[in-house]
Amino acid sequence: MKTLFLGTPETAVPYLKFLLDKTRVVGALTQPDRPAKRGQVLQKSPVKIFAEEHGIPVIQPINLKDPDFIKQIQSLQPEAGIVVAYGRILPKEVIALFPKGVYNIHFSLLPELRGAAPMQWAILRGYDKTGVCSFKIAETLDTGEIMSRREVLIAPDDTAITLENKLVPAGLETLEDTLKAIDEGKLVGQKQEGPSTYAPLIKKEDAKISWNDSAQEIDRKIRGLLRIGAFCSTENGEIIKICKASPLESSNSKNPGTVTKIDGKNGIVIECGKGALQVIRIQPQGKKEMDAWAYLQGHPMKPGTRFL
Repeated sequence: MKTLFLGTPETAVPYLKFLLDKTRVVGALTQPDRPAKRGQVLQKSPVKIFAEEHGIPVIQPINLKDPDFIKQIQSLQPEAGIVVAYGRILPKEVIALFPKGVYNIHFSLLPELRGAAPMQWAILRGYDKTGVCSFKIAETLDTGEIMSRREVLIAPDDTAITLENKLVPAGLETLEDTLKAIDEGKLVGQKQEGPSTYAPLIKKEDAKISWNDSAQEIDRKIRGLLRIGAFCSTENGEIIKICKASPLESSNSKNPGTVTKIDGKNGIVIECGKGALQVIRIQPQGKKEMDAWAYLQGHPMKPGTRFL
């Protein structure tokens, strides 16, 4: 079967590799090269890097309705498309190019957490389980028929990274199920059922810590947005990211953001809107991540110090 892969980040690469082993991949559609944060040098997506290393033609359209792009896909004659974190909504003109359909591997149990950041929002909202669905793409966002699904439990200490490590192999199983169904001509899945929720794209301001939140909510933000980095500022205006913390019970929640204890072995204890947070690892602005105790050696503080 001739397939076209659509994906962009590192998360998508294992799926392209799997597809390459199981089908004839005629092309890889990925986002255009973007300037890197430092130096503004154009950076290839991980999917593009893998595709070039394996001789797969790379396509990077700016306009998905461009007639020349449509003709390019037509010339490849793909039978089915597989989408994993491509990052753009496909117009009907593109969906119509695949006689056996286009299928998306989505990291949630649809119709829950439709949208761009389901893994992060599953942690942010305190879910105890999530999963992966393969669904046939329709014209509206994440609403197509389910071809396969796998459930995955979320541990109390899971981060966006550890949860992704659980979801990727589960997703590969759904992809395998989907390829088998396509080969057998079973192109109709199950309709999505139940209430839907939305997992919007994470913005920088979403990572800002509010000490008025509960310690549990702040801990979920730190774990769920680990790749971005949940951040706050010191009294001196220094921006720091909190990379690891532990929520604590506390009867005193009168001064959120205030340091209540300096623990040389375990870190800094900060009062929250409800409970307290034991900060274990910190990344100061422009520096590497370090233990909170190591941070204190160059930034001494005492109880009563405030984080903003």
